[in-house]
Amino acid sequence: MSSLSRICMWLALFLLVAGTVYGATSHESAGTTLLLVGSATFWFLTFVARRVARQEEERPSQEGTEVMLTITTRNTVA
Repeated sequence: MSSLSRICMWLALFLLVAGTVYGATSHESAGTTLLLVGSATFWFLTFVARRVARQEEERPSQEGTEVMLTITTRNTVA
């Protein structure tokens, strides 16, 4: 698990707990909704970061390979 996914996971967990406590103690729906939506966003980022890290581990190393780009132009006569 990458450090980015751990940070996102802990932020998501914190916002989930904070949103639950805030919703239980305060009778305001806007703040509760914002905290829970923020938590859901960080959960999504956690899973995306984990998937990207897993794909980078599975991808073969491309060190030492060279990429050659060729620029071509077309001459058009009007």
